[in-house]
Amino acid sequence: MDPPEIVGKRLRLWTKAVGLNATTVCKSIKYGKGNWSEIINGKERLPLDVADSLHETFGLSLEWMYYGRPEPSLSAEMIVRMQEIDEQEELDRARKPAKRAPA
Repeated sequence: MDPPEIVGKRLRLWTKAVGLNATTVCKSIKYGKGNWSEIINGKERLPLDVADSLHETFGLSLEWMYYGRPEPSLSAEMIVRMQEIDEQEELDRARKPAKRAPA
């Protein structure tokens, strides 16, 4: 199983690529927005019941969510879109000024 940071990033990129926001995802799977934020930011593991809800609601496979194995429901265009979003996030992070330590 991939670490929470990778699983969360995978889900974050997917939600952006399909044009869903956290509120929509959480309402669809009946899950708390704060908890979802912890997952997509890699701070918490993806619980099996949440992964199952994502599978039932959006058709994502558990193998893709947890291991990154090929996902038949994702088109080549969607995968490219996720890669573009990832690259843009990396550029945005590189442009942010470093946080200063308190004096």
